[in-house]
Amino acid sequence: MRKTKLILFIPAFLLCFLSCQKTPVDKTAKVVDKTRSSLSLVARGSTASTTATGENFETGTKTAYAAADVTLISGVWNLNDALLGNSTSDVKNGTQSARVRNSGKLTMKFDVPAGASTVTILHAKYGTDASGTWQLWYSTNGGTSYTQTGSTITTSTTTLQTATFTLNITGAVRFEIRKTDGGTNRICFDDIIINDYTADNPAPTLSSISPSSASAGGTAFTLTATGANFINGSVINWNGNPLTTTFVSATQLTASVPAANIATAGTANVTVFTAAPGGGTSTAATFTINVASNPAPTLTSISPSSATAGGSSFTLTATGTNFINGSTINWNGTALTTTYVSATQLTATV
Repeated sequence: MRKTKLILFIPAFLLCFLSCQKTPVDKTAKVVDKTRSSLSLVARGSTASTTATGENFETGTKTAYAAADVTLISGVWNLNDALLGNSTSDVKNGTQSARVRNSGKLTMKFDVPAGASTVTILHAKYGTDASGTWQLWYSTNGGTSYTQTGSTITTSTTTLQTATFTLNITGAVRFEIRKTDGGTNRICFDDIIINDYTADNPAPTLSSISPSSASAGGTAFTLTATGANFINGSVINWNGNPLTTTFVSATQLTASVPAANIATAGTANVTVFTAAPGGGTSTAATFTINVASNPAPTLTSISPSSATAGGSSFTLTATGTNFINGSTINWNGTALTTTYVSATQLTATV
């Protein structure tokens, strides 16, 4: 039993390897590690890997067509009107493959928990038998019912061909291969590969932000983003920089905006970002940072509050709130030379 088919992808090695095969394999067929059921498949010329479940029929023994369960490398399968063949007429990518006749079936008795994006199956006709047809069916309820995926496949050559089915199904799923022509002609199946499926994250949509403005120099505050397709992990970005974000629901996120982000007047772009797979960045909402307004002053008292007519000049102290550097004490509407002491006190020479 060959055990190193997926170790190196060196062209010279592959040419030598394929030239030594007893059975020709179609060039589109994936080379499968015959020693593993859960594997990472690396396409030729690519560094991308896909987690997959594979069945190569290299383990287990079944020499009769009568229906029976067989423990294979991926799990337990039921082979009905089918056996594991290793004769010279059995077309295989290894030492044996599954051979199906009449209206036979190859049925998984277990689920693949991570769903299925695509399924690939090698197939060829047995020896000099006539061409045959078959279908791939799947179940998402533990085998209670099945649904066909893809079209009916015709097997017409003794060279292994690859049939590819695209499903994009999430959650637990199992499969069944059904020979559909009903004839005594036989079909060989090998190297079934079920690629896991991970659903893409939705692209976030930002409808509004609240508040949408603040005064420059203000304190930190909580920003609420409202939209759609938010997930736990979506982030509110402030001018492209992520804020500490809390997921509230698929339509709402909140984030803490530090005071430093609104220290000066201007605008900021607020977006929502969701990471791959899928995801992306929403369109931007504009947050306005206004020039800070001066507070309205409040005068509580003045000291002294009286003087003798004809007296000399004196210092007047005004007490109140919301005084700023630049506030002035007015005498009958005319500004006096004023000194800022604090937000609650001013002095002026009268």
